[in-house]
Amino acid sequence: MSSILLIGLLGIANAAELGPAPTGGPEPDWITRLDPGPEPVPAEGTRDGVYYSVWDQQVRAVGPEVEVYQRSLRQVVAQQGLEHVAEVSISYDPSYQRLILHQVVIWRGPDRIDALRWPALKVIQEESDLSARIYNGRLTALLFLEDVRQGDLVEVSYTIMGENPVLDPHFTDEVSLAGRSTVGRWRYRLLWPAERPLYYRTIGAELEPQVRRDGPVHEYQWTRTQVPVVPFEDRVPAWYPVRPFLQLSDAQHWSEIVEWARPLYPEVAVAPGTPLSAAIERWAAEPDPEERILSAIRFAQREVRYLGMEMGRGSYEPSPPSLVMERRFGDCKDKSYLLAHLLRHLGFEAYPTLVSTTRRRGLDPLWPSAIAFDHAIVTLRFQDRAWFIDATDDNSAGDLSALPSLRFERALILAPDSKGLVEIPSAAQESGYRVEESYEVKDYHSAVPFTVKTMYWGDEAAHQRSRLVTTDRETMTRDALNFYAKSDRSIRSLGPVEIVNDEARNQFMIEERYVIDKFWDGTSRDFYADSIAHDPLSAPQVVLRKLPLAVQHPLRVVHQVRVKLPDSDWDIEDRSSEVAAEAFRVTRSTRFLGQTLSLDYEYRSLVDHLPAAKVQGYLQDLERAKDALGYSISYRTTGRSSSSGRGFGYIALTVGVVFAWVMGRRALTALPAWGRRRKYRQKLAHAEGDAPERPIRVSNRADLEGRLTRLSCGACAAKGAALLGGEAVRFDEREVWVARLRCGRCQRESRVYCALDDQPGR
Repeated sequence: MSSILLIGLLGIANAAELGPAPTGGPEPDWITRLDPGPEPVPAEGTRDGVYYSVWDQQVRAVGPEVEVYQRSLRQVVAQQGLEHVAEVSISYDPSYQRLILHQVVIWRGPDRIDALRWPALKVIQEESDLSARIYNGRLTALLFLEDVRQGDLVEVSYTIMGENPVLDPHFTDEVSLAGRSTVGRWRYRLLWPAERPLYYRTIGAELEPQVRRDGPVHEYQWTRTQVPVVPFEDRVPAWYPVRPFLQLSDAQHWSEIVEWARPLYPEVAVAPGTPLSAAIERWAAEPDPEERILSAIRFAQREVRYLGMEMGRGSYEPSPPSLVMERRFGDCKDKSYLLAHLLRHLGFEAYPTLVSTTRRRGLDPLWPSAIAFDHAIVTLRFQDRAWFIDATDDNSAGDLSALPSLRFERALILAPDSKGLVEIPSAAQESGYRVEESYEVKDYHSAVPFTVKTMYWGDEAAHQRSRLVTTDRETMTRDALNFYAKSDRSIRSLGPVEIVNDEARNQFMIEERYVIDKFWDGTSRDFYADSIAHDPLSAPQVVLRKLPLAVQHPLRVVHQVRVKLPDSDWDIEDRSSEVAAEAFRVTRSTRFLGQTLSLDYEYRSLVDHLPAAKVQGYLQDLERAKDALGYSISYRTTGRSSSSGRGFGYIALTVGVVFAWVMGRRALTALPAWGRRRKYRQKLAHAEGDAPERPIRVSNRADLEGRLTRLSCGACAAKGAALLGGEAVRFDEREVWVARLRCGRCQRESRVYCALDDQPGR
């Protein structure tokens, strides 16, 4: 079974071999009963054929340990719901938690069928983050139910005892208020000690608790009825809460979280004669302070491989720098702790820093909480400013000024003077790429040499370096050739792509060389700035939206076309125009000098997102911009040859056509060229999953394998490809899964990018 399936099963064994065995027992006496309501199952709105008549979670945070009771009643309302309801899966951490199963019952009308068969219960070590090189040690109690039928109601209840001791003395929780299935009755109940403060709020929904004070214990209850499914929408900003959720914390100020976290990263002495001390002595001899800083950064990023052992306390507490140095691996906490430790011993002020890769500015309305963060970086105070450094980014290059701008937006610096969240400045460094296409047209019949140079800089250069991790040069050459073959069937490659990785300037260049045997389509040739049209100007899947739309920002894309023609007898005018929109600006210019036609297009992003109400206008702006990216030339055997470029204006085009009819000097090639350009755009359209910025979106882990194996081969259109494997990569601060497939008919191998949209509590 492939790691791309997100189910890295390290073993299936008896519970005693993996940790504390699940036990059975009656439901605790502190809970209260929540029964299904009289509301009928909704005719529409359920997803995956499952309806939750009850979802009930009760937490007891008084006494020696935290107890979490969970009870659900799931009904199979459609055939496809059987596979979901007939599998009972409960995850827990054996290093500090115990699982007590109360009951598993199938209700078939009035009949009660006891489905808890202890011999059939398996405990597996399900390393769901295995492909991302993260080991969390969690166990999953798994029970496959027999003879479940459509219409059945499956009731499951259990209690998990214990909480991660590293969070002590704080309590925090986050609970999703809606999910993948419609819920008839939803409740979250909390028993809380009266002497401790409790802070709570709901994000994305208005919901107030019922509060009952009973001596030393306070009871809080949040309830909802007929909770609808949250519809899927793509390209939602990472910081926007797609699913409403309830957040609870006992901390009022972020300084309390700093006080909790700083002892996890203690200041430790460097033992002499160790690899750590040797490295510090070597780098300290460098007279240039910036070179000392860069030496420590590059070591932590590139010489310490990423591997997370996030079990128990290790999910929040890093390993000592000396240990990380010796074993040369660690997760984000370990690498950040090591880097901050190195920088401090080299004479600089540096601190581990907590960030959220997903929430970003979405941290602002939350109560302070340790679980609000999922990543650690380093803050360096140098040259009267703060530098934010990601020790896990092994693709960054260049000097300090070329460090990629981190898009985490908010940070909690673990410094003695830290009082709260600080804002990570938006990207001051430009990021983007430039495509240069050159054609050498010697006459109107011969093959045409064609070269493409693509230069990436900033974050885009780092993305290309990460691409090299999963894609070899042969594959890159084949994919590039097939891309252009969609519009030029007679194209031939003159050799493998050439790669120039200029780390000093943080630039990355790819050069391609081709020959086009049939350059002219009759007497015409179309050009199109596809690098702009199909990346920054791509439209979302969901256009009638309720959620905001993310726009990649800041981004600059330049597309240049140079065509050296056989002669200068061409009727081409120098022109320029602009498509200005709220989210972006696209400019273009046409010049003809000597025998060379120059087409220059540029895209610049202006905002990082648009509210849902402005998406329709944005889609119209996309079409206007795409129509401005095409250009067509046509030659005549007699008289002057002509050109056309849609988007300069219908009035000017009409005048040109009338003038051509009156004077008889230009062929009427402009109108047919529009159709060819539109076909050209369609040929170049990217398929979902062919690039990390256009991953196949799946809403849960269960249907990922099915989506992949149903894909059609791009070469022979056959379905049913074999899944060879895959791994996780980072793209735009998000994890993207790269699956390797092999077609069963033509044996062609391909890569497909996937992304999960299920984010707990989001």
